[in-house]
Amino acid sequence: MIRFVGVIRIVIFSTGGAGLAKRSPKQSHSAPLGAGRKFHQRPDDAYCARFRAHIIKHGTPVTFPGLAWTKPDPDDPPKPLTDFATPETLRKRVPKSPCPICSPHSPKYYEGKLCWSAGDKRVRAIGHECGHDFYDGDTYADEVREFEEKAAEDAARGYLQDAISKLPEHVILARWSMRDFDALFAAREDLVATVTKRASQELLRALDAQGRLSVEIETGARDGQGRRVAMRQSVTSRVSVAGLKVRAKARNELTELALLVGGAVVLRRHAHPLWRDDVSQAEAVAAMDREQVVALERLCRTFEDTRNCVDQEVADLRALLSATNLTELSRWGTHLHCPTPFWISHGPSGVTAGKGPHTGSAGRRIRNLPYS
Repeated sequence: MIRFVGVIRIVIFSTGGAGLAKRSPKQSHSAPLGAGRKFHQRPDDAYCARFRAHIIKHGTPVTFPGLAWTKPDPDDPPKPLTDFATPETLRKRVPKSPCPICSPHSPKYYEGKLCWSAGDKRVRAIGHECGHDFYDGDTYADEVREFEEKAAEDAARGYLQDAISKLPEHVILARWSMRDFDALFAAREDLVATVTKRASQELLRALDAQGRLSVEIETGARDGQGRRVAMRQSVTSRVSVAGLKVRAKARNELTELALLVGGAVVLRRHAHPLWRDDVSQAEAVAAMDREQVVALERLCRTFEDTRNCVDQEVADLRALLSATNLTELSRWGTHLHCPTPFWISHGPSGVTAGKGPHTGSAGRRIRNLPYS
């Protein structure tokens, strides 16, 4: 018996490694162990700005020139220069950065601090939490606290430099906003009391996704369990009802804030004397210490935020009480299927309203309306 033995010849074509294995979308950094350059003086703000621009563009400090990746001395706590973080848009393709303190050979963090060590004159990019357990005692924590407080002071002075000159005008505008709020809020309360609070609550529930008011109309049909089937039908055009939700809390807060930052007599008794006769506002701010300037910035920001909130509430009340909006609300209130009937009418003497169907009742005149 004769056997035939086949020889299989295998030929391997070299492709230089391309295509033999699928590359991972994230390539790990090779461990950067360079000692970096020496900085005999603390790097300035321009250096930090270049570093932050590099992070925004490349997403990692590994490729920034001059950084040290050697392990620092635990007895030489560094001074933080700036915080940084890999942008969210780059994190799918840029790996985490190694940390010279605890993870010099593998990825560790996306958020870190750029620090300068006065002992070895090196700049390192470390993880934002990596230094607290590495450096002895509370020295590093104290450096970080000083860095954060200094950053808060610088931000506060920058904000006040622009905002403080506009503050007197904004205090005046706030007082006008409070006056408008009081009149419109009183008119809103008078209207709600006239058509009933329950009607205003039902009105809010009747608002559909397009901002129109709808009513529930029975179709005469029944479902499989014998229950009546109803449908929602819009009966108005788009309406504004946000003014029904306005409360007086922000307005009352604005009153207190305006007193704190607005009155010259009050400010002379306050910790932040902005309107003294012998110094300008800018000079007064420049003379403040860190705690004072941060407190003043917080006060001014709170004042501006609250003023903007009151301005929005005034706009909501105006929209609610406008003539066209009240006409649409009345169209819903006088509809045959409205669950809580009411009516609103415009006449030579102003706006009148009443609860229930609009019959021969004279209703009640709504006071404080801006056009009545």
